[in-house]
Amino acid sequence: MGGCAQCGGRPRVLGVLIEREPVRRILANLGLPTEATPPARARNPTEDLDVVEPAGQLDLGLA
Repeated sequence: MGGCAQCGGRPRVLGVLIEREPVRRILANLGLPTEATPPARARNPTEDLDVVEPAGQLDLGLA
């Protein structure tokens, strides 16, 4: 977790909200979504959608 942009201090947990309605009101007041997004559709892990073939040995130009 990063530090505060203004003072560089570390963030601290001041409290925990566990009731749905106060959390919903705070999020709505901040203009943030109040409902969870639907989970992403599962994919077949054996499908190689973005397979990039290795280009061979990396030439660093150090020779």
